[in-house]
Amino acid sequence: MASAYAKRREAKLAGTSETSESSTGAASSPAVPTGPSSDSSGGAGMSYARRRVAAVAAVARAFASPCPEARPDAPSSSSSTTLASFRLPKNSRVELSLNRLTARLAKSDFSSGIIEGDSAVPAFIEGSYFEIRIDEVVSNQDSGLVVGVTSAQPGRPEVTLKNIPESWVFGHNGQMTYRGTNPLDVGFKAISWKPQSLRIGDLVGICVNARDEVCLLHNSRIISKASQKVPSGSAVYAILELCGNTRAVSLIPSVRPPPSVWMSQASSTGQIGRLMSFVSKKLDTTGENFPDVCDQLCAAGFARPDVLSCIHAVSEQREESAIKIQSIVRSALVRMRGAISVVYKAAMAFGAAARAVAGKAAAASAAFLLEI
Repeated sequence: MASAYAKRREAKLAGTSETSESSTGAASSPAVPTGPSSDSSGGAGMSYARRRVAAVAAVARAFASPCPEARPDAPSSSSSTTLASFRLPKNSRVELSLNRLTARLAKSDFSSGIIEGDSAVPAFIEGSYFEIRIDEVVSNQDSGLVVGVTSAQPGRPEVTLKNIPESWVFGHNGQMTYRGTNPLDVGFKAISWKPQSLRIGDLVGICVNARDEVCLLHNSRIISKASQKVPSGSAVYAILELCGNTRAVSLIPSVRPPPSVWMSQASSTGQIGRLMSFVSKKLDTTGENFPDVCDQLCAAGFARPDVLSCIHAVSEQREESAIKIQSIVRSALVRMRGAISVVYKAAMAFGAAARAVAGKAAAASAAFLLEI
């Protein structure tokens, strides 16, 4: 069951797709369908993707009042020059749409192709994050999309991920790969994520969280983390390889990390831990009056976008907890009903057996009395 956050956030993705499509004009590459045709080809994945991305826009509209001036030491919400589109290294086998947001393997070469981000991945209080949508897949492949980040500047001449230093990538047929500055500094780790099973409309994200851990997300859920951390304070750049079953992807620009990133760092003693603690306490004391909570925390020095994102995360966690409790209670009631039914049937069977024994005893007594 999709959460309310998922349903709201999906609308934003659909709106972004339509805006990008209209800006390219008639000469642009064929737009990736986002209507019913995509649902029919991609199944539940596309429906989930459209449901998932409305929260930021919806809550931002609800809290559109100006934010009180924050303290100088308040956490910043994002950097000024950030990832806005794809770029291609030399000799890449990938074609870009006119708005450079959609990348597709060239029809003449369906092997693989490298894509880079044009600028650093956007940085938020939760961490640096970018997200892509799967637009085209093929079946019967034993590998799939490779996605990750590098701390090396984009624009290098290499056309394979093996030659990109300081990189953390996930994918192929289920592995995480780390490459350091030294060519011999290479690490591998098997992961449960299998990109060859991706479907149209699935959302894949990479987050470098506040602990400098590189996290892989699939449809807003953290799937895996890299073994090696990114050097603290380093800017990171998106890198992808279209291969295996994945033939086309689209970048979702300026999207914040989903609630799962917040929740994975809830025990942090830094800004994230403080903000989540403040939000939880305020929501408990104000009866989930979101505008009041937002205004109070902004007055305390937190940036409004960070507060809104944290409120999304805490609300999502509470909603999921309520759904889990309802499911547990429902399952317990079903089991109780089943147990009661078994006991009732056993009692009925015992009663029937007792009546039969009583009947036989009565008949035997009557026969004995007649003989006397």
